[in-house]
Amino acid sequence: RAIGFLDVDAPAFREAQERAGWLLLPSCAEAQCGAITVGLSLGIPCVGSAACDIDDPEVIRLPGTDLPTLGAMVDDLARRGAAEVRARSEASLALARRAYARRDYARSIRAALDAALGDA
Repeated sequence: RAIGFLDVDAPAFREAQERAGWLLLPSCAEAQCGAITVGLSLGIPCVGSAACDIDDPEVIRLPGTDLPTLGAMVDDLARRGAAEVRARSEASLALARRAYARRDYARSIRAALDAALGDA
C-alpha cells in the first residue's frame, strides 16, 4: 500500500516502518538522501532514484522516475518473497551501521576535509 510523504520524526513514520516491506523514494532532488539513510537504519530495504545519490548496492537504483517505471518497480517489489525482503532488511541495517552511523559519517567528512585541505 502506498503511504505518501511522512515526517521521519513523526509517530506515523514509525508506525509505517513497522509494517513496510520497502521504502521507495523516486525523488528528483535529494542528494545523500536523509529519508534513505533513515530507512536503512531502521532495516527497511530501500529503492531510490539517481538523485538520491546513494551508490551502495544494498539500495536498489530506480532506472527512471516516470510513472510507468515506478509502476513496474512497485510490481517487481510486490512479487519478491519474504526471504528476499528479510535478507535485504538485514543488509540495509548492516550498511547503515557500517557507513551511515553518525560517527562513521563524521569520520568520512573529516577525512574528506583532510584530503581537500592537505597541509593547509
